[in-house]
Amino acid sequence: MSSFISQTSIPSEIITTSSSSVSHTAPNRSYMCKFIHEILSLTDHEIERLIQSDNFHLLHDGIQKFYYENKNLKENEINHTFEDFLHKRDFNYIHDTCSYNNKIFVDLFSNLKPDMSWNCTTGSQLNDYSSCPFFFKSIIELKTRKLKTKDYDQIASYLTSILRYSPGRKFIIGCLTNFEETMLIMVLYDDTINQIKYIKQAAVTQLTGLQILTLFLSLSDTQLGYNEKFINILSNKKIVFLHYLGRGSSSFVFYCESQQEQLIKFVLKISRQNCTKEKFIIEEMNKIKRKNMNLIQCMDMNFDDDYADYLITFNLRGVKLDKLFIQRFLDDTQLLINTWQQVHLCHKIGYIHSDIRIGNMIMYENMVYIIDYSSAVQPKTPSYYQGCLSTASNGILKILGSNSEKISLYYTDDGISFLKCILLLKPYFQHYTSIIKKAIEDNMTWDILPTYEYAMKLFKDKNIIKTLVFLEENREILSVDDLNNIIIHTLKNEKTDDYHIDEYLQKLKL
Repeated sequence: MSSFISQTSIPSEIITTSSSSVSHTAPNRSYMCKFIHEILSLTDHEIERLIQSDNFHLLHDGIQKFYYENKNLKENEINHTFEDFLHKRDFNYIHDTCSYNNKIFVDLFSNLKPDMSWNCTTGSQLNDYSSCPFFFKSIIELKTRKLKTKDYDQIASYLTSILRYSPGRKFIIGCLTNFEETMLIMVLYDDTINQIKYIKQAAVTQLTGLQILTLFLSLSDTQLGYNEKFINILSNKKIVFLHYLGRGSSSFVFYCESQQEQLIKFVLKISRQNCTKEKFIIEEMNKIKRKNMNLIQCMDMNFDDDYADYLITFNLRGVKLDKLFIQRFLDDTQLLINTWQQVHLCHKIGYIHSDIRIGNMIMYENMVYIIDYSSAVQPKTPSYYQGCLSTASNGILKILGSNSEKISLYYTDDGISFLKCILLLKPYFQHYTSIIKKAIEDNMTWDILPTYEYAMKLFKDKNIIKTLVFLEENREILSVDDLNNIIIHTLKNEKTDDYHIDEYLQKLKL
């Protein structure tokens, strides 16, 4: 094992986890305040009728008695005790999550843990796959003290995680309570402006905390923003999850088996975004690819439902590039070129991938495959940027730094991202790789551009840097074929110390 592999810490965002894009961040959440009837889309009369029902009174009185008997318990104790109380009253779908530590649950909530989950599966313990975001109806946060601002942000974060990965879901409503005081929180996704919005219940209300909690527990799936139609697709096709493969910026990926289709095994991507475009791009690329070219393919599982557009199936189960293979990837020029050719093929059918990073590359039978074409856009077509920031071109970073409006991308942006993937893994660049990683982790993405600008001046004699500078200067005018020639030429010569790429690039200018 080389010293580079043993000594270098490769940033997880750059290799394995979801991209950190402008549309995903939520620093300093701002909340709109709405009355309860507005959050629930109910009239005051409808709420009054619910409160006057026998079922409501029965549940309310039970919760009131529970609270008076258990209000001196610690938070972790009251969660489990409240679960027992609810299950005895046929609320078997609400679970205390204190013991949950399966991989999907941990990934979904980024190593944090909600107090209680309202799931579509019964029982006292979720299995690994029922921790998937599309099984969650809501979240309940129980506190034994006065509610604080940080509590709102905490539950909003959990609700956002569920919404971010739930196919077609428009909103989710959660409950924050200490029994005496209860607040409803709504998180909704506005597709028109590609933004998540946060709404909290107005403090002015005639209802008590126990009444609001009882009202919340009385809500239907529709009122919570949940739709079970998507789950029915998996059930009707008798799809069994065999392995959890990981998550992307808006999707979870599984290795599955269909017991209805002669035990066919396949990779299933479940996304909150419509997958129709991604499927079209991959199919069009396969129509024009060279014989024996490594390229991911889609499978047709005949999902006959509107929600099927949020599913896409693939023919091969690859693995993320591990550290050992990354070193081979960097050393093997032909492997780099073969990988780039997949991006070039995407350009040939008129699309920019726009999310090129190591995390969107998988290894299968010693070959590298580009995956996740969900963020692909057509050139010069204004759209909200949803790609990775750590490998975005400086041109994109400058635009994003000035505003978050729609921007136009160019084929050259993919070329820059591909070379930045390599640059971020170079031993001499590791200090700046760490700075970029930290900027993303700390949600200080404005630090990425100046880091690149400084480092590119510092290492200006490196061939890969010279090419990056050239591409940045000409990102709006290079053709698909010229870009392809530049990338291949750079890959063939970037390791050669006695070769300088200046003359080649100068000829292109002429």
